[in-house]
Amino acid sequence: MKVMTPSKAIMSKRSLSCSPEGIVQARQAIAAKGWTQEELASAVGLSSRQSIWKFLTGRPIKRQIFQEICFTLQLNLEEIVNLQDYQSQSPNPLNIAKNSGIEAWVDTMRDQLRDLIINQCNKLQSCFNLTQPSLGQVYVGVNLLTKPQHQIWYQINTS
Repeated sequence: MKVMTPSKAIMSKRSLSCSPEGIVQARQAIAAKGWTQEELASAVGLSSRQSIWKFLTGRPIKRQIFQEICFTLQLNLEEIVNLQDYQSQSPNPLNIAKNSGIEAWVDTMRDQLRDLIINQCNKLQSCFNLTQPSLGQVYVGVNLLTKPQHQIWYQINTS
Protein backbone atom coordinates (compact mmCIF):
# COMPACT_ATOMS: atom_id res chain seq x y z
CA MET A 1 0.00 0.00 0.00
CA LYS A 2 1.61 3.20 -1.20
CA VAL A 3 0.85 6.27 0.90
CA MET A 4 1.70 9.64 -0.59
CA THR A 5 3.16 12.39 1.56
CA PRO A 6 0.96 15.50 1.71
CA SER A 7 3.34 17.60 -0.38
CA LYS A 8 3.45 15.00 -3.19
CA ALA A 9 -0.32 14.59 -3.04
CA ILE A 10 -0.80 18.37 -3.13
CA MET A 11 1.52 18.85 -6.08
CA SER A 12 -0.19 16.09 -8.08
CA LYS A 13 -3.65 17.70 -7.92
CA ARG A 14 -4.95 20.25 -10.43
CA SER A 15 -7.12 22.02 -7.89
CA LEU A 16 -6.95 22.49 -4.14
CA SER A 17 -9.42 23.53 -1.47
CA CYS A 18 -8.92 25.20 1.88
CA SER A 19 -9.64 23.37 5.15
CA PRO A 20 -11.93 25.01 7.74
CA GLU A 21 -8.90 25.77 9.93
CA GLY A 22 -7.10 27.15 6.89
CA ILE A 23 -10.03 29.43 6.11
CA VAL A 24 -9.78 30.89 9.62
CA GLN A 25 -6.02 31.43 9.22
CA ALA A 26 -6.51 33.03 5.79
CA ARG A 27 -9.21 35.39 7.07
CA GLN A 28 -6.96 36.39 9.98
CA ALA A 29 -4.06 37.05 7.59
CA ILE A 30 -6.29 39.20 5.34
CA ALA A 31 -7.56 41.14 8.37
CA ALA A 32 -4.01 41.63 9.67
CA LYS A 33 -3.00 43.18 6.35
CA GLY A 34 -6.20 45.25 6.28
CA TRP A 35 -7.09 44.00 2.79
CA THR A 36 -10.42 43.38 1.12
CA GLN A 37 -11.01 40.43 -1.21
CA GLU A 38 -10.58 42.79 -4.18
CA GLU A 39 -7.22 44.03 -2.87
CA LEU A 40 -6.02 40.47 -2.29
CA ALA A 41 -7.12 39.53 -5.80
CA SER A 42 -5.12 42.39 -7.31
CA ALA A 43 -2.09 41.52 -5.12
CA VAL A 44 -2.24 37.95 -6.40
CA GLY A 45 -2.68 39.16 -9.98
CA LEU A 46 -6.29 38.13 -10.53
CA SER A 47 -8.77 40.23 -12.46
CA SER A 48 -11.74 39.33 -10.22
CA ARG A 49 -12.28 38.17 -6.64
CA GLN A 50 -14.09 34.96 -7.66
CA SER A 51 -11.09 32.70 -6.90
CA ILE A 52 -10.53 34.52 -3.59
CA TRP A 53 -14.19 33.92 -2.65
CA LYS A 54 -13.87 30.22 -3.56
CA PHE A 55 -10.64 30.01 -1.53
CA LEU A 56 -12.32 31.55 1.53
CA THR A 57 -15.37 29.27 1.27
CA GLY A 58 -13.41 26.02 0.90
CA ARG A 59 -14.25 25.41 -2.74
CA PRO A 60 -11.55 24.03 -5.06
CA ILE A 61 -9.46 26.47 -7.12
CA LYS A 62 -6.50 25.99 -9.45
CA ARG A 63 -3.37 24.83 -7.66
CA GLN A 64 -1.25 27.70 -9.00
CA ILE A 65 -3.72 30.32 -7.75
CA PHE A 66 -3.97 28.53 -4.38
CA GLN A 67 -0.18 28.60 -4.04
CA GLU A 68 0.00 32.28 -5.02
CA ILE A 69 -2.65 33.23 -2.44
CA CYS A 70 -0.76 31.32 0.27
CA PHE A 71 2.52 33.00 -0.73
CA THR A 72 0.93 36.47 -0.73
CA LEU A 73 -0.67 35.92 2.69
CA GLN A 74 2.51 34.23 4.00
CA LEU A 75 0.63 31.05 4.89
CA ASN A 76 2.03 27.50 4.90
CA LEU A 77 0.32 25.65 2.07
CA GLU A 78 0.39 22.26 3.80
CA GLU A 79 -1.24 23.68 6.94
CA ILE A 80 -4.29 25.18 5.25
CA VAL A 81 -4.99 22.76 2.39
CA ASN A 82 -7.89 20.34 2.88
CA LEU A 83 -6.05 17.02 3.32
CA GLN A 84 -9.21 14.90 3.51
CA ASP A 85 -9.13 14.72 -0.29
CA TYR A 86 -5.67 13.11 -0.13
CA GLN A 87 -6.02 10.65 2.75
CA SER A 88 -7.11 7.66 0.67
CA GLN A 89 -4.78 7.51 -2.31
CA SER A 90 -4.71 3.69 -2.39
CA PRO A 91 -7.67 1.45 -3.28
CA ASN A 92 -9.86 0.37 -0.41
CA PRO A 93 -9.97 -3.46 -0.01
CA LEU A 94 -13.62 -3.28 1.10
CA ASN A 95 -14.58 -1.60 -2.18
CA ILE A 96 -12.75 -4.30 -4.13
CA ALA A 97 -14.73 -7.00 -2.30
CA LYS A 98 -17.99 -5.18 -3.02
CA ASN A 99 -17.07 -4.81 -6.71
CA SER A 100 -16.40 -8.56 -6.94
CA GLY A 101 -20.09 -9.18 -6.32
CA ILE A 102 -20.97 -6.67 -9.02
CA GLU A 103 -18.69 -8.40 -11.52
CA ALA A 104 -20.36 -11.75 -10.78
CA TRP A 105 -23.77 -10.16 -11.29
CA VAL A 106 -22.64 -8.60 -14.59
CA ASP A 107 -21.36 -11.98 -15.80
CA THR A 108 -24.68 -13.61 -14.87
CA MET A 109 -26.67 -10.94 -16.71
CA ARG A 110 -24.45 -11.28 -19.79
CA ASP A 111 -25.04 -15.04 -19.82
CA GLN A 112 -28.81 -14.58 -19.51
CA LEU A 113 -29.02 -11.86 -22.17
CA ARG A 114 -26.38 -13.24 -24.57
CA ASP A 115 -28.88 -14.00 -27.37
CA LEU A 116 -30.48 -10.56 -27.11
CA ILE A 117 -27.08 -8.84 -27.11
CA ILE A 118 -25.89 -10.80 -30.15
CA ASN A 119 -29.14 -10.07 -31.97
CA GLN A 120 -28.95 -6.32 -31.32
CA CYS A 121 -25.25 -6.05 -32.07
CA ASN A 122 -25.63 -7.95 -35.33
CA LYS A 123 -28.36 -5.56 -36.39
CA LEU A 124 -26.15 -2.59 -35.62
CA GLN A 125 -23.23 -4.08 -37.50
CA SER A 126 -25.37 -4.92 -40.53
CA CYS A 127 -25.54 -1.19 -41.32
CA PHE A 128 -21.82 -1.23 -42.05
CA ASN A 129 -21.90 -4.28 -44.33
CA LEU A 130 -23.12 -2.29 -47.32
CA THR A 131 -21.76 -3.08 -50.76
CA GLN A 132 -18.83 -0.98 -51.84
CA PRO A 133 -19.78 1.42 -54.66
CA SER A 134 -17.81 1.39 -57.89
CA LEU A 135 -15.36 4.21 -58.64
CA GLY A 136 -17.70 5.57 -61.31
CA GLN A 137 -20.34 6.16 -58.65
CA VAL A 138 -17.91 7.83 -56.26
CA TYR A 139 -16.24 10.29 -58.66
CA VAL A 140 -18.22 13.08 -60.27
CA GLY A 141 -17.32 14.93 -63.45
CA VAL A 142 -16.17 18.52 -62.91
CA ASN A 143 -16.41 21.41 -65.36
CA LEU A 144 -13.86 24.17 -64.75
CA LEU A 145 -14.17 27.64 -66.20
CA THR A 146 -10.95 29.32 -67.33
CA LYS A 147 -12.29 32.70 -66.24
CA PRO A 148 -14.79 33.17 -63.43
CA GLN A 149 -18.18 34.37 -64.66
CA HIS A 150 -18.21 37.48 -62.48
CA GLN A 151 -14.98 38.76 -64.06
CA ILE A 152 -15.95 38.51 -67.74
CA TRP A 153 -16.40 41.92 -69.39
CA TYR A 154 -19.05 42.30 -72.02
CA GLN A 155 -18.69 44.67 -74.97
CA ILE A 156 -21.74 46.72 -75.79
CA ASN A 157 -21.95 48.13 -79.30
CA THR A 158 -23.77 51.44 -79.44
CA SER A 159 -24.01 51.79 -83.18
